[in-house]
Amino acid sequence: MMLKKLFVLSALFVFLYGCAEHQANKGDFYYADGNSWNNNELKANLLDTKIQNESATDEFSSANTAEHYYNKLTTEPEENTHASKKSVIEINVPKVSLHYLGLRYRRGSDPDKSPYSDCSHLVCAITKRSLTDSGYTFVPNYIPSQTIQANYTYTIQKEEVKPGDLVFFKKPYYAKHKKCRGKKYSKAKHPAGSRIYHVAIVTKVNGDTIYFTHASSDYGVVETSTNSRDWHSYWEKHFHSFGRWRKDVFAKSDSIAKNNSSSSADLN
Repeated sequence: MMLKKLFVLSALFVFLYGCAEHQANKGDFYYADGNSWNNNELKANLLDTKIQNESATDEFSSANTAEHYYNKLTTEPEENTHASKKSVIEINVPKVSLHYLGLRYRRGSDPDKSPYSDCSHLVCAITKRSLTDSGYTFVPNYIPSQTIQANYTYTIQKEEVKPGDLVFFKKPYYAKHKKCRGKKYSKAKHPAGSRIYHVAIVTKVNGDTIYFTHASSDYGVVETSTNSRDWHSYWEKHFHSFGRWRKDVFAKSDSIAKNNSSSSADLN
């Protein structure tokens, strides 16, 4: 009798142990082909590996379910949204900016009309050319750096920065204080404030490092990063903020054409 009880208990233990071995971990994802991925494995399969079973046609198979989820994550916004304009810029700015590298600096020069450029003409030209064939256009032809920062962009945080965003730099300006009349006055010790004097356009973000293209008065059009010697020795000290274009600087290409034609009709 005792042996029979021991046998039954042993069989029950083996059964329960087997169930426990095959119990799903919390957070596992199960698919029709019987595979299971936990959260980390799902991300790895979606982002870092080629989806298996590409020939599967069952819409509930693991391959198609994972692919569908991945496609949803990477689908661009509708074309008529402000976000899509930004997506176009984000994609095109890195390659468009390469066209201008090496141009010499000259204040007031448009890089699309001469072999020279200044900083604000450069960011306007890159932004405008990045919208080619997108159905949108960049409305202003040219905006000075200080006006771009004050009226045509809004401030964003470093964590939000992406290609097509702008980087603003400041320098102090000086005003003689009333108490200094008739006395020697050192401007370097008495800054009255600061003003925007330089602008760059972001071309790449790699972790904490941000790359930007700008027209430097010393080196011409170059690409600099926030991890470079020039950044730490000069630009970081003059950094003001990151900015993103406001939506009113963009317009549908056909609306611009209509406005131009109506203006011509008015002139006639």
